[in-house]
Amino acid sequence: MTRYTLLLLLPLALGCGGDDSDDSYSTAGDVSGIDSPSLNLMGEECLAGTWQMDVGESFNLEYINDMIGEQGGGVEMEFGGHTGDAQLRITDDGNAEYLMDNLAITINATSPVGEMVTTNTMNGTSSATFTVEGDQLHFTPGEADLTSNVQVEMGGNQMMNSSVDVESLFESAERSMMTFECTGDVLLLDIYETDEGGRLMFKDTRYTRMR
Repeated sequence: MTRYTLLLLLPLALGCGGDDSDDSYSTAGDVSGIDSPSLNLMGEECLAGTWQMDVGESFNLEYINDMIGEQGGGVEMEFGGHTGDAQLRITDDGNAEYLMDNLAITINATSPVGEMVTTNTMNGTSSATFTVEGDQLHFTPGEADLTSNVQVEMGGNQMMNSSVDVESLFESAERSMMTFECTGDVLLLDIYETDEGGRLMFKDTRYTRMR
């Protein structure tokens, strides 16, 4: 595996985190104009619900590109699109669950060795308990059953097609700092480099309330 392939895997591992899907994975419709009691909720009281990740609105590679640039990596990445769903379920008794149903994220990259396209397809569930402190969410990871398959193509040739380790959103959040802003039917998450803050890795990762 080339150094550039490893660099491509980094945002996919940081990014967001079985085939046995059910109706609970159904895509949220347009909630605009709907008279919902949740529209008046804010802050911690707003968190409980089922949230669908707006992947196209949220997948920002600025942090990764800056880090690679600082290391003289010569690789520039951009979001190439996605299919599938990711949902975050939060209960008012301090439990959370993350579900990925064929969530496939594609990253396009230019490098000194050529153009590369990387697609990571993720499935499974993970659980956690959580507490709220001001605008911070603190997760304690529980059980996880996650699968991830990565395909890398360069110049039309397949360079990689294999399973890789993937950690859950909750595992990433445990060693980072996650802040939230919740208003009505929109939840925004910011993820910082360390549990004490540091550099902002992902800003305004957006989730829309399904129910």
